Amino acid sequence: MQEAFRIASDLGVEGVEVRRNPVGRTLPWKVYLDEVTRAWELSPLAAVSFGTPGVNLSHLNPGDCDRALEEGLKFYQAAADRLPISWINLQTGPVMNSDSSVRGDAYHLHGSSIVTDEVMQRIRGGLRILGDVAVERGFRFALETHPCYVHDTAQATKELLDAVDHPAVGALWDYSNEWLFPEDPDMEASLALLRPRLFATHLKNFAVPPKNGSFVVSGLADGIIDTRRQLRLLKESHYTGPLCLESPRSGDREWFAKSDLAYLLELLDPVQRASNC
Repeated sequence: MQEAFRIASDLGVEGVEVRRNPVGRTLPWKVYLDEVTRAWELSPLAAVSFGTPGVNLSHLNPGDCDRALEEGLKFYQAAADRLPISWINLQTGPVMNSDSSVRGDAYHLHGSSIVTDEVMQRIRGGLRILGDVAVERGFRFALETHPCYVHDTAQATKELLDAVDHPAVGALWDYSNEWLFPEDPDMEASLALLRPRLFATHLKNFAVPPKNGSFVVSGLADGIIDTRRQLRLLKESHYTGPLCLESPRSGDREWFAKSDLAYLLELLDPVQRASNC
């Protein structure tokens, strides 16, 4: 954790997005938050955000949803009291097809395509509660377009945001996640759906199309997604939110992060360079 903050500080970016729970470790959330806070104190950044696993509002058992919401509220309230948080990357819990014959990477058969009205009702109610707390603490929640969630596509995310209708609940546009679906989404149309409530943007790329459920994360400049066009569309839409380089590829990640940032800054004019994380 401390290394991630140090590298981000050395690179001169404004902030980092870390997981809400550490990968491969079991820690009480208060202990983990202490760890993140200590890393930030050693390498202060202007912005900190938390991402996956979010708050699982998709449990079939309402009691499990209530407990997840209660714990999530405690975590985000405590985090906002300690750290400079302006937005949180939120996921509302996975929604997977109960048919065991459906592959996990058949994303169009999970998430928003199969969610029940009962689960959607709980998700909407939970998001309104989270939104109220965000207003109290001075930050916003951004739902990431992500496979296997009810906010998996731009269209599904827009419909959910329209139903929730809360000023502190918006979208995080991750076009690369939408690109994983069988039918490639139109980049311009995807952005247009989310732009009225767009709070944040993830940038990443893939080396090759997914095959048999696997794909390879590439450098931002080296993949098959046109990042230059993506940034141009954001500029034309007058977007001024954060541009987040998501997870530099495995290996010498510090070097790859530098390479991705250099490419991103090459594409941006001086005005746009003010917002990146």
